Amino acid sequence: MAEIQVAIDRFSELPLEIAHHILSFLPIADVTRVSSLSKRCSRLRLSNPTVNFHSFPSESTLTFQKRLKLWNSLDRFLVQRRNNKHLGEMHRLEQVEISLSSYHVNDLDRVCEQLLHSISSVKYLRLDQVTAKIVFREGFTPAPLGNVCNLRMWIWCNIDDKLVAAMTSLFRAVPNLTTLSVSSYPEYPFLGGGTNLSGFDKGYWELQRFDFVRKLEQVTMELTSGSNGYELAKYLLEHACNLKMMLVITTPDQSSLVPEISRSNRTSNATVDILEKRRRNRTSNTTPDHSSVGYDLVKIASSSCLITKSHVEMNV
Repeated sequence: MAEIQVAIDRFSELPLEIAHHILSFLPIADVTRVSSLSKRCSRLRLSNPTVNFHSFPSESTLTFQKRLKLWNSLDRFLVQRRNNKHLGEMHRLEQVEISLSSYHVNDLDRVCEQLLHSISSVKYLRLDQVTAKIVFREGFTPAPLGNVCNLRMWIWCNIDDKLVAAMTSLFRAVPNLTTLSVSSYPEYPFLGGGTNLSGFDKGYWELQRFDFVRKLEQVTMELTSGSNGYELAKYLLEHACNLKMMLVITTPDQSSLVPEISRSNRTSNATVDILEKRRRNRTSNTTPDHSSVGYDLVKIASSSCLITKSHVEMNV
């Protein structure tokens, strides 16, 4: 007599908090696949407090029609989350990472409005500079994200003038921000180049009168080409009255900025550490790829006093 094997769905039996924790590591495409396993998994997709809009399958973004289909499916997902009657206060979305790659979407304003409305309860927001330029583009008034207290923006090493316009719109939408990080992708720490990188000085930022600045407590700011990033860092250092810690990351050719940052007129008792990023090659290849290249951060200043250089290793 043939032996009958019965598959046991152990995932659906996990406690809600553990199931949510596991799903938080998966991009939305994989979470969608998991949701097809059972009715409970389908409900987990809608109640999971962490959603990662990143790492979409390449076949979903090859053509305009495929990207449009992807947008529409995400739109339906967000509508389902909003209409899900099973979502209680503890199940609301709290952390989201968004990575978009195209402006070519019909009725982009409506899509962005729907996206922002659906993440209105988010506390931790992660996005890259392309996404910022799309969702918080100049001329579009975003819905407020009053629950966001922690914002991390990945940049391609440079804060160009168009990104400044998007950041201005984004900063207006997060009035209760306490932690801000603007830094390059860890996988690509030395990308550079670009134009229009120095169009906005500290005076521009002072004119904006952002609500979040007086509540800001921690800042990480990476400086590379141009002066836009430096001017923003200096503005925050001088106006964030409750700032406790600022970490400024520079490249070797920006060492001249260190004394300027150290001499800034602060309105807080914040500790300011300045780290210099130095390239490190892990292999002996003459033309190393990004997978074999890491970088070291060397602390070159703390608060207003230059210190003995100490080595801080950062693996990529």
